[in-house]
Amino acid sequence: MPYPAFSCVECRSFTASTVCVVLAVEYTTVTYRLFDHEKVRMSLYLVSDLHLDHENVIRYCNRPFADVEDMNQTLITNWNRVVSPADEVIFGGDLTISGTASAFLDWTEQLHGELIFLVGNHDDTVFRNLNDVHVFEHYQFQSRGYEFYCTHRPEDIPRNWSGWGIHGHHHNNHPETFPFIDPETQRINISVELLEYEPIHIDTLLEYTERGERLESISEA
Repeated sequence: MPYPAFSCVECRSFTASTVCVVLAVEYTTVTYRLFDHEKVRMSLYLVSDLHLDHENVIRYCNRPFADVEDMNQTLITNWNRVVSPADEVIFGGDLTISGTASAFLDWTEQLHGELIFLVGNHDDTVFRNLNDVHVFEHYQFQSRGYEFYCTHRPEDIPRNWSGWGIHGHHHNNHPETFPFIDPETQRINISVELLEYEPIHIDTLLEYTERGERLESISEA
């Protein structure tokens, strides 16, 4: 089932003096392409499904964290260690489980880089007009002669798409069906569990895809 083109959500107060507002969020379906990003100053990274504030995901996905505070801090630290403020990150959706406007703003403000934000099934509240966050249902880009179609769920990649498909959503729960890299189906799962809990640089990702090997996670590379 595709995500709605328009969603109306209630934003919670950020301070005692602010007033609750209703925000109309538009998810664009217009193709947005990066051309020759290697020639510009920024680097491009990819990752999906941080699930910040989600205590149960530690158990569901066997994440190696003591508690949700440890998970939140480690994921933010890892992100900011590899991504600089001048870089760009394709984020595959499901940032936080809380679903509030304040949580979305709090977490995105802590993350380095300009975000290409693909709406996930847990992203109940997103802002489309922030300077460094650009919201899409799907996103296409080119790099080194390869074409990529990015969306949260692999089921939403068009069947007639001839390039590589990039998705998240399935975490590390079904590696036999949704591995990190599947050269046969030309699908890439960028769920954070498969990337050792940090964003991956596009050049590193391309090195793995060009091997032509199936990898269940980056630890197998």
